[in-house]
Amino acid sequence: MLADYETHAEGEIDVFGVIAASMVDEHGLALLAFTLSLFQNGSVDRVDGKPIAAARADTLDEPGAVARFVEALARGCACSVDVMGSLDLFAYRDVPLEEVRRRFGVRPRVL
Repeated sequence: MLADYETHAEGEIDVFGVIAASMVDEHGLALLAFTLSLFQNGSVDRVDGKPIAAARADTLDEPGAVARFVEALARGCACSVDVMGSLDLFAYRDVPLEEVRRRFGVRPRVL
């Protein structure tokens, strides 16, 4: 919700672009690499032995997908907090979403 992406393969790549770019350590890069393995190169299609129905290859070949991914990385770099590693998102559950985005520097999507 914070990054405003859908839950399909392209949206997952984009949201993990934001997450990885906002994180201060190497865990973000590992999460992004795993996400790309699921939805870009097709090298992962199971997690904990269970098939991932949405796993696929070549997601970034979709029209405009690379530009959206680059935008997601830039949006993550602009964040003022590590949105996955150090932030208790549930502590903000009663704060309006737009206010949370403003506080954490989550820029609006353009693409």
